[in-house]
Amino acid sequence: MKQNRLKYDAAVLSASLHQFGQGQMPPCWDALSSITCPVLLIAGETDQKYRQNAEQMKSNLSHAHLAVVSEDGHCPHLEQSERTGTIIQKWFDR
Repeated sequence: MKQNRLKYDAAVLSASLHQFGQGQMPPCWDALSSITCPVLLIAGETDQKYRQNAEQMKSNLSHAHLAVVSEDGHCPHLEQSERTGTIIQKWFDR
């Protein structure tokens, strides 16, 4: 993953963040309470910001489950894909 990231063009990444990053999206916290279907939230244990966001989302969703991937950072689906896949599969199985 690190090798792939080193290949990225800094100007392209910067433009992407400016056009599509979280700062460009309108906040939707108020809309979360209207979601009634089950929701699985996944966050890496060491990604403090996104873990806090996931915890806040969980508190605003009536049928949410938060899975924290231990020893992981910002990209559990890439950094620990097997563990994350198992989390997702168990969630669907229940």
